[in-house]
Amino acid sequence: MTEPDDVPPITEAMAAADAARAAEEALRQAVHASWSGVHTAADVYTVFGAVGYSLELMPQLLDQLAGWLEAHHGQLDVSDADTTVATKVGEVRAEVVAALDALETGRERLASAQAALAPLFGPVGAARA
Repeated sequence: MTEPDDVPPITEAMAAADAARAAEEALRQAVHASWSGVHTAADVYTVFGAVGYSLELMPQLLDQLAGWLEAHHGQLDVSDADTTVATKVGEVRAEVVAALDALETGRERLASAQAALAPLFGPVGAARA
């Protein structure tokens, strides 16, 4: 887990690892804010949408990172004497493919939850008609 003091400011020129750490911290903050920072059903709808969009972006990110490993496997080393870099990179790719399948399912389910939420409105404690 990233500590808040370790999170760099978000900029266009960020390194991938720094951007991922900033996203991690933003989600951590959203988790904490969900206890007291939600006032209407529209707030929940908005968060569902933002998290869903994040899930849409993840496949490209993970695919590109696995592709980086594949492109550079000849320049990498492996600490396990019983395998090769190519084998380990192949294992990483297989796990990423499985994660991508799970992310797709998660995004579809979250979109369904958001659609089911759409007819709800009003702040908590508002007078009912």
